[in-house]
Amino acid sequence: MHNRTEEIRFKIAVGRARFKVTFYLGLGYLNADCDCPAGKYGNFCAHRLKLLRGDRSEIVSKNAADLSRVLDKLPGTRLDTALVEFNSLANQVTTLREKGESDELKKAESEFKKARKKLSIAMMM
Repeated sequence: MHNRTEEIRFKIAVGRARFKVTFYLGLGYLNADCDCPAGKYGNFCAHRLKLLRGDRSEIVSKNAADLSRVLDKLPGTRLDTALVEFNSLANQVTTLREKGESDELKKAESEFKKARKKLSIAMMM
């Protein structure tokens, strides 16, 4: 793990559930943790993804403006690369699903699952 230089924490609310998402900002890297059940085990976490996409709607802490500092750190990181691939494949799968079942859709869904796992791993590195 990298020497963490700065931590930015957000409290988020999803219905009655409350979670903490923490971003670790350092020289050339950005990592993220969430204490939700999925995040605790290193699995895909929609809370981190929403924040990385700039969605502040679930933030209940008074530091929502700090998300800009996190997003400014994103470009050029391993996490950024994984996020771009994830978003691209998510869009591709959505488009292909609208067209109906096909071998192309099955392949895209398989690639999307891999990208989702890659994104989860990139958040922890």
